[in-house]
Amino acid sequence: MKKILWILLVILCLIFILFGIISIYEAVFTPENISIEKGAYYSPAQSFFLGLVFIVMPILGINKAIKKIRHKEICIKDYKFTSFEIKLKYKIPFNDFFKISLIQLSNYKLKYFLLAIFFSLFYSFLGNADINYMSLLYPILIPALIIWSLYSAVKKNYNNLPYLQHDIEYTLNENRIIVNGLNFTSENNWQHIVKIIETKKYFLLYTSNINAHYINKEFFSAEDEINNFRNFLYNTNTKDKLLLI
Repeated sequence: MKKILWILLVILCLIFILFGIISIYEAVFTPENISIEKGAYYSPAQSFFLGLVFIVMPILGINKAIKKIRHKEICIKDYKFTSFEIKLKYKIPFNDFFKISLIQLSNYKLKYFLLAIFFSLFYSFLGNADINYMSLLYPILIPALIIWSLYSAVKKNYNNLPYLQHDIEYTLNENRIIVNGLNFTSENNWQHIVKIIETKKYFLLYTSNINAHYINKEFFSAEDEINNFRNFLYNTNTKDKLLLI
């Protein structure tokens, strides 16, 4: 049932993308037909911007839908695992920390606030404007400014966490997660893990909405060890998990 709903979402997104293409085409090639002076609700520049929104946002929705369809959540009996004791030691580079921070942001309500600011500022700017270089450049400048601000904030946060500049040692088994770093030691039972997300490089084990253990798959001894650990994660009681098939 969920899979059917996601497929319907993809179809709806494709319809919005088609509408966006039509809006951009009219704004660029037939702007006289959507002149406010002739009773249109939007100026050509506003129509162009709305067209971009109707294209970009559904594409993001389709991307998420495809990931949901290609992944499985909470599968138990078919995924068997053997007892394990995994020891990993590595430093988290800033590039990985930044990418993970973007993943955390995408799962946090702040993204809706940023989108609302972007939409309101840009829509107000276009007002009665016609298509010109500034109106075409504006959709690039605002996202670039937001990304630069996020990058600066994440970089500052990374530099303010001294333990990230040194190796962190993880010990993982069926009962707990033990973390040893610069001047700290922590231990979590698997009951403390509220969310699990797997990326191409990491298992992200969340202890809250924003705090997570970054388990780097590159430091596992073999692919079989990664698969066994993934099967174990499928069998945990954590309900919110998204693992690669």
